[in-house]
Amino acid sequence: MSRAFRYLARELTKSYVIIALAMLVMFDLLAFLAESQDIGDARYTVLDAVLVVLYSTPALLVDLSPFIALLATLNAYDRLNATANSSRCAARGVSGCASVASLDTLPWSSWWSLPASS
Repeated sequence: MSRAFRYLARELTKSYVIIALAMLVMFDLLAFLAESQDIGDARYTVLDAVLVVLYSTPALLVDLSPFIALLATLNAYDRLNATANSSRCAARGVSGCASVASLDTLPWSSWWSLPASS
């Protein structure tokens, strides 16, 4: 494995973990709020609601994994592009970075760039 590949893998893994944790916390909080409406019915307690949410978290991760992967990839490539590491990867011939580095040279890239102030 080359050094550039390890760097890309590390950046993608960091993005995946951060976004997965953020989305799981958000969706688990929403699931807990939905379960909390049943607290007090019969013998359903807060602990039962927390256990239901915790036991459903792995299935939630499986359901959210395509969206997490999409957002993590975009986030990692955006960070690479922001730090100018994508041009270094492109110079070394790493194909994943080369496509991101070439986005700035597209003919329509001037549409979203701000005009230079004079």
